[in-house]
Amino acid sequence: MTDAHASPEPHRLDGIFPAYLAHEPRVPVLCVTPSLAGCIHRYCDSSPFSPSGRFLAVTQLPREDRLPRPGDVARVFRQR
Repeated sequence: MTDAHASPEPHRLDGIFPAYLAHEPRVPVLCVTPSLAGCIHRYCDSSPFSPSGRFLAVTQLPREDRLPRPGDVARVFRQR
């Protein structure tokens, strides 16, 4: 039985998400939000992945040219 919403096999993720090559990373890094600028993982003390591993939550900051300031509004996205 095949689950239409099953997570892709790990070795096939590079066909879905583009590889991040800027700054010459020493480990494989994939961009999971290629169509959203300014996205980061959530917080240092929580996982961005849902318990099932099917969803990813990221925070999109309003600007990338400076650190966030009080009053800046960020958006939270849930990717599937």
